[in-house]
Amino acid sequence: MRIFKAAFFCGALASALAGFLYHLGAFEPWTRAVFGAAAGGGAWAQAFGAIVLGFGLAWTTLKIDAQALKLVTAAVTLAETAVLAWVLFLFGVAWPPFTALAAGVLGCGFGLAYRWTLTGRRARMLARSLGGRVSRETFERLVAVKANLPQAGAEREASVVVCRLLNRREVAEQLEAEDFVALSNAFFHAASQALLDAGGVLTEADGKHVEAVFGVPSIGAAHAEQAALAACALGRAMENFRRQCAVRWGVEPDGCAAVNSGTLIAGIFGAGSLAGFSVAGPALDFCRRLCRMNTHYGTRVLAGPETLRLARGAVEARPVDLLWEEEVREELYELLGARGALDAGALARRDAFWLAVILFRSGRNREAAERFEALLHDEPGAEDPLIQYYLALLQPPSAS
Repeated sequence: MRIFKAAFFCGALASALAGFLYHLGAFEPWTRAVFGAAAGGGAWAQAFGAIVLGFGLAWTTLKIDAQALKLVTAAVTLAETAVLAWVLFLFGVAWPPFTALAAGVLGCGFGLAYRWTLTGRRARMLARSLGGRVSRETFERLVAVKANLPQAGAEREASVVVCRLLNRREVAEQLEAEDFVALSNAFFHAASQALLDAGGVLTEADGKHVEAVFGVPSIGAAHAEQAALAACALGRAMENFRRQCAVRWGVEPDGCAAVNSGTLIAGIFGAGSLAGFSVAGPALDFCRRLCRMNTHYGTRVLAGPETLRLARGAVEARPVDLLWEEEVREELYELLGARGALDAGALARRDAFWLAVILFRSGRNREAAERFEALLHDEPGAEDPLIQYYLALLQPPSAS
């Protein structure tokens, strides 16, 4: 939206100034010298040309990032306009292009000048640091809210989402090299697009794993909700990706995700052309561990305790396990979907699962096993690896 407003302002100002010069007769000497005394062109035709070139070159100057490309585009457009006017004149149509050319030059100039304003400089700084790491909508929002990117590094409360292909080695052994590269690129596209659409900032992205941060560079208390919902969307995207790979390549990649919230160190890491915005810290390290732990529990999307505490009103979840983390017992959760996305039956099964876990942790193993068995048979044919995990824990030790 910012670029539309800026382009409208620059284009309107350029067209108005060119029109004012036309009415003052500033272009009359050039018109008579080039096209003759009889070439008037008409005020409406002059206004139309001024509006088209003024707004058009203001828009392209603001839209295009490369400075050289801006100037080349403007020069080619102005040259084509002059040629068009001369060709029309040869066919008996008098349309002197000087008003339009003036509007185009002014539109390009105002666009270049805007780039050097405070807002323009902020946009360029964000574009250099976040180019390709955010969606266009997120970029425009960051510029609009005057978000400050911690260049030298700063601690921020934020949330991270990590997505990995957990069986990447097995998939590589089953595919030819070209197919494996194509699958890895398809994973990168599916995972990164889901996170970009959710408003995340990509910090790591390749054919093996994709990571995004929420809450940096913008600061907001809703970063955990945004990240948790993004993780849910990512879980659905990975399930669709698995089905597509099964059809196309005959393999089923295990794409899983995790989300965690906490204190992160954000800044520009690296040097030269390799420098880019990223985050680091224990919260990210724990999130990477959570993502790998999906293999242990058979889950698709795991969430840390702080994320669920902050985002409890936005997502549905069920307990997974208790872990000791830095001498503190932390509850892990599996995200099931956005709040309101589950039907009554799914919510009832979720609540029954909670009760079974409570019974298990209370030492009432027989009752817990009965509850888990009932849940397992509640949907014939449906698989629930997490229930199978608990049933395995409840099996009596075999006599040796």
